[in-house]
Amino acid sequence: GVSYTMGKEEHDAEGRIITIDFPQFSLANLYVPNSGQKLERLNYRTEQWDTDLLQFMQNKEKDRGVPVIWLGDLNVAHKAYDAWNDGARHLTKQA
Repeated sequence: GVSYTMGKEEHDAEGRIITIDFPQFSLANLYVPNSGQKLERLNYRTEQWDTDLLQFMQNKEKDRGVPVIWLGDLNVAHKAYDAWNDGARHLTKQA
């Protein structure tokens, strides 16, 4: 089946996950929230979203007995070269 939520109202209203269950695996496409330019959403990201997402993925794997593959925009940049515009940080963010 296809689902568009992780079962947590505080996250589901933002439409950040699509999960498809295949016979041999589940596939989750994510748009993970970033912390914001002034880190105004850092606590939400690290203390709520990340822990709830991990719990959702672990439960999905346990309940179905098949692997879960995560993909999408995880908003993670381990090194400077992981960001597409590292050299343009002075530019204002546009919608």
